[in-house]
Amino acid sequence: MPDVIDALVSFYRTTLAATVGYEQVGVLDGPESTDMGSLFEYVVIGDEIETDPDEATGTESTFTQSWAGLGAQAKTEEGSVACAVAVRSGDDDTLSLRDRRRRAFAVLAVLEAAQRIPPNGTFGGLVLFSAIESGTYRPINDSEGTGAQVTFTVTYEARI
Repeated sequence: MPDVIDALVSFYRTTLAATVGYEQVGVLDGPESTDMGSLFEYVVIGDEIETDPDEATGTESTFTQSWAGLGAQAKTEEGSVACAVAVRSGDDDTLSLRDRRRRAFAVLAVLEAAQRIPPNGTFGGLVLFSAIESGTYRPINDSEGTGAQVTFTVTYEARI
């Protein structure tokens, strides 16, 4: 799983940096920092975004392994990596919640489209396949402003 998370971070950073209009979207490895500075659009890999720790949804990254035949030669690993897209307002009130929601889903769409192009979903042969399979939308309204959050799960299967 650690290699899959590393591959997702690298792939998502490269994808967004190369996509016009998405170059400024940050990609974070793990939980968001308490000091995000001017980063108002970002993707978190390997964790959900918790605006209130008391309301944690329990989203986490998981994996299972099973023997891939007789003997101790190889295993199949199936896993899911928790991720999230957030588009926050900070002190910018020029965009509505609708605009932020649509932008969050647009970021997700860019990532999913790139991941679906063969052979991108294998991360250079690291996994047999990967896919964005499920997600949850949540509007945000807190001391840091309004925003939209889309948590999503990347599933994969690998031979290890």
